[in-house]
Amino acid sequence: MNWFIVGYAWCPRFQHAQQRLLKELTNLTIHCIPGHSPNQQLLNQIVHEIIVHRVVIGSHASTSPQIICHECAGNGPRHGKAFAICIPGDDDLNLITNLHDFVRTKLATYSTQSLRRAS
Repeated sequence: MNWFIVGYAWCPRFQHAQQRLLKELTNLTIHCIPGHSPNQQLLNQIVHEIIVHRVVIGSHASTSPQIICHECAGNGPRHGKAFAICIPGDDDLNLITNLHDFVRTKLATYSTQSLRRAS
């Protein structure tokens, strides 16, 4: 799993989320947007570059921080697909107790929903 966080350096929610992710993850890329005011266009551009060409699970927003996990699935209907699992902010991150379990659950849920749509 490859993890990404995008946000504004001055944003306390970005700082909080970044601290947690640095404690829990070994593969984290930090995209810190410079300046002293929000730049939603740049934030959205960076998020888009991270999720492009992947199946997006969850939602992203135009707020700081945005947390994204890249994961490739191995078996079943997800085989060979590249996913971007999105966590749209610090409040949502605070609801997650185990990030790896969260990703596995999201992928399993996606797989189940895909099978239902195909039938």
